[in-house]
Amino acid sequence: FPTGMSRPTVAIIAGLGAVLALVVAGIVYLTPPHRAAPGFTLAPSPSPVTGGPSALAGTWVVDSGSEAGYRVAERFINQPADTEAVARTSSMSGQMVLAGGLPGLELRTATFAADISKLHSTDANATHGTAVRDKFVALEYLQTAFYPQAVFVAGSLSLPAAGAPADLAVPGTFTVHGLTHAVSIPMKISRNGDRLEVVAAFRIHYHDYQIDVPAVPFTTVAPEATVEVHLFLRRQS
Repeated sequence: FPTGMSRPTVAIIAGLGAVLALVVAGIVYLTPPHRAAPGFTLAPSPSPVTGGPSALAGTWVVDSGSEAGYRVAERFINQPADTEAVARTSSMSGQMVLAGGLPGLELRTATFAADISKLHSTDANATHGTAVRDKFVALEYLQTAFYPQAVFVAGSLSLPAAGAPADLAVPGTFTVHGLTHAVSIPMKISRNGDRLEVVAAFRIHYHDYQIDVPAVPFTTVAPEATVEVHLFLRRQS
């Protein structure tokens, strides 16, 4: 050891050096621009509906291409503005029942579920850390081993039967982390070929569902998340 420097002192200096190296490495890692995928949108050219409300009546089930996930604002310590953490799952299930008649189309029942244990980060600058983040969120915050699904159950609602995109506020309940709350979710719905397409986005506050605000080194995370949903529905034969 250098003259006059004890073994404990050297150990402390070495430990501080390791911490400093970790901080510097974290700052360097967070330097590149952070790019998050945009929100979901409907197809630009909706298909017309012919035959009146009865043409859409029936049971519609979740089809391939459907996705759901979250979008959370976060601030890295060396960034001047918020960025977004985005994770999505394509493991979706559910159905809705539409009834046609007078005066128009009616949503009778609808239940949609997403397997949030299969959420995967998609934002560009999480490339080297997606597995770590996804595991961390699943184990520590969403606790998907106990609560693997997020579920939306809709109440009854009158619907337009036109093929152009329609803006709706759909009442129902949303369940995640074992807790259920009443919600009214803004949705856009349209005919897309022989399928129905639905896009929705709504905010939840972590404390409403007893989810802790994530505590991540070098990062401040917002206390709320936006849930994003993109559904393709095919009528059962």
